[in-house]
Amino acid sequence: MTSGCKPATVTWVPHLARAVSLATQVENALAERITGGEFAPGDQLPTEHELAVELGVSRATIRTAIGALGRRGLIVSHQGRGSFVTAAASARLHTLTEARDLGEVLATSGAKVTVVFDEASIGAANDEIGAALGLGPTDEVLHTTKTFLAAKVPMIYIRCAVPVRLLGDALAASCVKRPKQTEPLFDFLRTRTNAPTEYQLSDVAAVNGSQVDYPGKPVSRQTAVLQITETGYTADNTPIWWSRNWYPPSDMRFTLVRQRPKS
Repeated sequence: MTSGCKPATVTWVPHLARAVSLATQVENALAERITGGEFAPGDQLPTEHELAVELGVSRATIRTAIGALGRRGLIVSHQGRGSFVTAAASARLHTLTEARDLGEVLATSGAKVTVVFDEASIGAANDEIGAALGLGPTDEVLHTTKTFLAAKVPMIYIRCAVPVRLLGDALAASCVKRPKQTEPLFDFLRTRTNAPTEYQLSDVAAVNGSQVDYPGKPVSRQTAVLQITETGYTADNTPIWWSRNWYPPSDMRFTLVRQRPKS
């Protein structure tokens, strides 16, 4: 069944109560200073010692945070010279090796982020979703379609499915009426179902607009689009959500650190 209510709009707000390590807190604080313009592309960051003194943490904590910023593509480090802010720091950057809420990723650019829900319904999973989530023929999913916008510009179109057996009938029905409560998805599942996402498997493909299965066909048939299909898992390897994300041409960028195997 499809919700009869009008599409809902919600402004994304960071979840400030999330428990994070000290190194992650330092990483996020430095990332905000970088994306906020305190450090411009090409600028050198203070030394590990200077940052440790300024922030009141150990150099090991700073070193861990600096490594994470490098994996996110915000800085590049040169042995003996220091760490420098990259040009990518001024763009909207999504590091594929990190599982982060999409609203959080977009918000790093400083733009106002909104999420528009176009559909919310409960129904049977198709073969692809059923196989990904380990569902039987009678199992149902909460299905939502939503668009992430940054400064009113569409950045991501998403189809998402969550098993009703995970949510429970009452919560699933509530989400059809008020789909905005499902964002950010990671926080929603952690707090409402006690099923935090531990990791996700992603399949990346290049498609054109004719292959974008989203209400209203938001991009032309000839437009090149990046498609990422993902399944999220708990720590005990239970699949708890499936999504298909389409990224139209924009200033969104992706990074992936690839290392040579050790011989």
